[in-house]
Order: sequence, then structure tokens, then C-alpha cells
Amino acid sequence: MNDTHFDVLVVGMGPAGLMCALSLAKAGIRTKIIDRRAPGTQYGNADGIQPRTAEIWDSYGILKRFAEGSVPVHAMVTYNPEVINGELKLIRSHPVRSIVVDSRFPHERTAGIEYIEGTLREALLEAGGSVEFSTTPTNVEVMPESQSDYPVKVTLEKLAAPMDNRDDDGVLNQAAFTETIQAKYLVGADGANSWVRRFFEIPLEGDLTKSVWGVADVIVDANFSDCRMKCIITAPTGTIITIPREGEKIRFYVQMSLDDCQLTSDGRVDKSYLSSEAARHKVISRIQAGMSPFEVKFTEVFWWTIFAIPQRVAKQFSVHDRVFIVGDACHQHSPKAGQGANAAMCDSHNLGWKLAHVIKGWASPNLLRTYEVERKGYAQQLINFDKEISETLERDPESYERVLHRQNMFTSGLGVRYNSMLINQPSSSHEGEQGITAGRYLPWCPITRLADWDSMDMQSLIIFDGLWKLLILPGDIRSPNNLAELARTEKELTRCVGVLKHASLYTILDNREDEVQWTDVPRALRSWKRVFVSGRKSSLNVYELLGDSKLGSLVLVRPDGYVSMVQELSQFNGDELTRFFLGL
Repeated sequence: MNDTHFDVLVVGMGPAGLMCALSLAKAGIRTKIIDRRAPGTQYGNADGIQPRTAEIWDSYGILKRFAEGSVPVHAMVTYNPEVINGELKLIRSHPVRSIVVDSRFPHERTAGIEYIEGTLREALLEAGGSVEFSTTPTNVEVMPESQSDYPVKVTLEKLAAPMDNRDDDGVLNQAAFTETIQAKYLVGADGANSWVRRFFEIPLEGDLTKSVWGVADVIVDANFSDCRMKCIITAPTGTIITIPREGEKIRFYVQMSLDDCQLTSDGRVDKSYLSSEAARHKVISRIQAGMSPFEVKFTEVFWWTIFAIPQRVAKQFSVHDRVFIVGDACHQHSPKAGQGANAAMCDSHNLGWKLAHVIKGWASPNLLRTYEVERKGYAQQLINFDKEISETLERDPESYERVLHRQNMFTSGLGVRYNSMLINQPSSSHEGEQGITAGRYLPWCPITRLADWDSMDMQSLIIFDGLWKLLILPGDIRSPNNLAELARTEKELTRCVGVLKHASLYTILDNREDEVQWTDVPRALRSWKRVFVSGRKSSLNVYELLGDSKLGSLVLVRPDGYVSMVQELSQFNGDELTRFFLGL
């Protein structure tokens, strides 16, 4: 294989593109990712990950390295203006938890975009991905499949120029040479102004709002005690949101006036109207005015911008089943609830394993259509939520706080639910926010490995390796009936050997560690690394998550960690499982 042919070419090296490339590389797919920016460009954008994204990152083995340089955000507090003795004050409310749903990682984690992307890029290079900066596509041709195994032909322009020829986004402006790449698939992860989306004339549907915000990453010297909490401040000049960052940094979002800028016809802030330094002055002045009577001095200002907020979703997420868009390229909304990069990375996490399955011949191209079915539905929910949260900021900070808590399952990512051909029993009897439910991500729950009594978490079984996971939960195997049912299940599984080469099997018993041994399970399931017990110690028991601890169950989990099927063990039939996999 030469350097001009790749399984997948990803355009855009933000969180969405890097996540997509990483998921593909970890599955053994030959992937190249490009970006128009030069290396080392300083900019802002996303700066945090939500609990669900943290679970995904943990499954990729990259959360720990990110945690070392990021900061957890546990608490949130609001401020309201009030006139006391003729003097305007900002009155502090009672602080609350910012994340109120149960999770392995019950908080947000924040750090600069360079650290988020750096973590992903380092992991991508370790997985064998190919990375190229200062490169942009100029043309795409999708050829008939009969003509080539690599039907997506992309012309790339390699840019080269001295530092002073970069534009405000760190993009080099002078073309040095062009090259042609051929790929099986193309993924556009190139942001809100996506070249890929525009090239294929995919329209955006929704609203261009006239809401304009400023943002700045700073270090301050202030007589304000809540710099290490998330703050929502209703100031006479407009709403201010503060988010603690790594080290002494803080991110400020501040509501701006339309008088501060001009908008283009497509609803973006016209940068030609306002110089970078003028924008800096307007953002900083607005923050200081809004924070009064607190005194806020900016000792360092690392990055700033002014932006308008659209609320739009692309009409389609793919073209010819060969070209896909992810992240801001297909949905655009405000950053007010910290969803942007999280939604984008979850798009890619959803798409990556499906592309890998099709490229490896494990599934038909029809599998790729579930990407749009699942993620476009989510994107529309995201826009609806964004409209609701934006409206609350026009009222009072308590409204924002109430909506954020009420919608915490959604904003944390833990409540996102899919319904496609990949979900069997979408209306499962095992309902509940924290239960094991078809269409939702496998929840966290403590378990114990029986061979060595090592305490673990059920989510540690679903590491991202491109494989499905089959969890067998037979109940208490001291019961002769349960043990017999487990033996029957083993025989049924031996009929599925051909399809189960794409899955890992685990057995979780409803026993204490001292009641049974791992060798008590049937021979085909007998691996010391793959037999666990619920332990019955914790208040959170895996069998209770299934809804009935007396019934044995089989749980099929997709490579992205979402539950595809929950079935009573007594109803399990190997032929049905085989048909499911062959139907992918």
C-alpha cells in the first residue's frame, strides 16, 4: 500500500476529526487526517468533556492522561443583581452540584483545546494514524465502485508560507504543491464552515439567531471568590458564564450587543469589521462592566473571539454512502451548556466502528445508514435543548440552573438513546434512567473478577477495540436450574462461533466471591479473566439494573458501548443471534 491510498481520509483535526481517526486506527483501519491549520496554532473553541465523553475516553485508554492536565468542575453557583441601599450588588445563591446524575465520572473536566486535541492526536499517532497539517482539499470525485476499490478521489493542496502569511485562524495562505489521495471513505470534520459540506451542497436547516457572545481564556486578579466554580451571572449588561480551567486559567463567556459587531449574510461575525485587538478590548470591557461591583483585573489574556450563535442541523449527514460529515459540520449551536465538542466526538465514536466493520467485511454498507438515523435524531434534540437553555439565559440564572439539572441526563450524555436496526427491543421491559436498557450506553456498576477478587467496573469490560461484547448473566449458579440454563446457553453459543469471532464473551454471576469458583461455569465460558460476580456488597448491583435479579439475562453491547439487545436467558436462541450479526 502506498501513501496515496487510504481506507478513510478525515478532513479536520479538531476533536471530531481526531476522535474519528482514532476510532478507525484502533480498529486497524488505514487512516489519514489533514487540517488546514499550521502546527502550533493558538485558538480556542471547546474546553471540556462531559461524563459520557469521559466514559468513552476511558474506553479508549486516554482519560487518565487527559485527567493529569485538566481540572474537574464539581460545583455551580448563580448570581443575581439586586439594589441594596441604592447600590447595585451581585447576590450569590446557594452553590449546587453541576452534575446531579449517577456516573463513574460525576463532573465535567476542562482544559484548553490544545490539550484536548493533543491527547487525541498523541493516541492517534500511537495507534498508527497519519497526520498532516497545512493541507486542504480542493476537489472531490466519487467514482463508481466498479472502477476502483478506492472510489473517493480527493485533490489536496499542501500549503507553505512564513509565519506572517497566516490568517487569523493560523491558516497558511500560499499553495506549495498538490497531491491526489484515493480513499474508500471521506469524513468531513472541518467545522461549522465545513468545506466538505459546502462542496457537496448539503444545506443547513434551522435558525440564524442574532445572539452574539464574546469568549476569552484568561488569568485574573479579582476579589471574586468563585473562580473555581462554574458561575452564571445575570448582570445589567447581559449574562456572564465563567468556567474554571487548568492551572489558574478561567474561561469567560459574555453576552455582547449587536452594536459590537456586524454579521455576514450567513449569520457569522464579520471579522473584517473588527480587528483582533478591537475585539479583545470589547470582550474584556464587557466582562469587567458585567462583573461590577467585583473588581476583575486581567493579568493574562490567552485567546478571545466574538461569535454569533446559529441553531442548525444539516439536511443529510452523508452523500453516496461514501462521504460523511460529523461535529459542527452537521450541527451548530451555542456553547452555553458545554455540548459542542462532546456531541462532535460522540458523532465520530458512533461512525468510526461502523466504517471499520464495513471496510473489514464484517457488515454490509447498509450499516453506515444507521449513523445518520441515530445521530441526526440526537442533533435535533440538541438544537431543541439549546433553544430552551438560551431562553433561560434571557430570564434569570436560577432558570438556567433548573433546566440544566432537569436535562442533566441529556447534557451529561448519559441519557442519549438510539433507536435503529441495531437496537433490538427498543421498548425493553428493563426501563429506567440507570438500568441496562436497549438503546442506551451500558451503565457503570461495580463487579469483582472471581479468580483473584479484583474489584472492577462493568464498563471496564467494554474497552474500545472494535469488537462487540456479550454479557451472560445467569443469576446465582448454586441454583441447579440456573446452572442448567447456563449450560444450555453455552451450547447455543457454540452454534454461533462464526459470528462470535467479532465479539468478546463475559459471564457475570449473582454470587459473592466466596460462594463459587470461576471453574464452576461451563467449559466454553471458563476463562479466569472473563468470569465475574456481582459481589452483592454494593448498593448498586448489576442484576438490579436488569430489573429482576431472579431472571438470567443476556446483554449484547455494540463496539461503541451502547446496548443492542437485552434478552432473558431462557429465551436465548443461537440462530437468532447469528441472524442478527449476518444482517448487519
